[in-house]
Amino acid sequence: MSLSLIIQKAYNLRPWLLLGPAWLGDDKWDIVAKIPQGATKEEVDLMLQNLLAERFGLVAHREIRPSPIYELAVANDGPKLTEAEDPPGGVKYGPSSGVPVRLATLPRDKDGWPVLPPGSKGVFPSMSGGNFRWEFRIQPISEFVAFLERELSARDKRPVVDKTGLAGTYRFQVTFGSDDPRDMRAAGLPEGASSDLRPRLDDAINKLGLRLVSSKGPVGVLVVDHVNRTATEN
Repeated sequence: MSLSLIIQKAYNLRPWLLLGPAWLGDDKWDIVAKIPQGATKEEVDLMLQNLLAERFGLVAHREIRPSPIYELAVANDGPKLTEAEDPPGGVKYGPSSGVPVRLATLPRDKDGWPVLPPGSKGVFPSMSGGNFRWEFRIQPISEFVAFLERELSARDKRPVVDKTGLAGTYRFQVTFGSDDPRDMRAAGLPEGASSDLRPRLDDAINKLGLRLVSSKGPVGVLVVDHVNRTATEN
């Protein structure tokens, strides 16, 4: 992995939130490390930050800079989301239950989409006919914001900020076309048959009674002050 990717992972950053020398994305490294059993993601991230400081001499600081952003807001006619709570008897399937949902083995509806079993909780992506569907079961809006930021990052490179004021957990889905040639080939469709990703995804957002608003706002970035191009030994 490049040092750029390793730093992004250690500090939980989107690529455009890391500012440093261009060669960070060029040189590649292998890191082999033992992680204590039971370590949380936050603890592992801190271990990786310490490794970068000790082995590569990384010195960095955070800044707040004005930047283009998207605001996720409620449409004028209000949200069209179904509030959802954990089912009676508890969650049966999904990450929080310890029982994974294996989408490939589930029955399909008439349009080829997997039918999730009752008691599912989590975020479940699938593909059918060249389209993507992300199913959100008993999820806060923050999960949808994180999904939007990932989907839009390849083109827009800007954060998505939650301005909906929605504080509950919800059950909903978004379906949109993929313009990735690999997805088109996998679906047996000719290249270019899918319409542009952004309008299709925007349509799905609008159906939820939400909208993306282009704006500007303060964004936290990590600025690399110093880093060695070679690492110290163990």
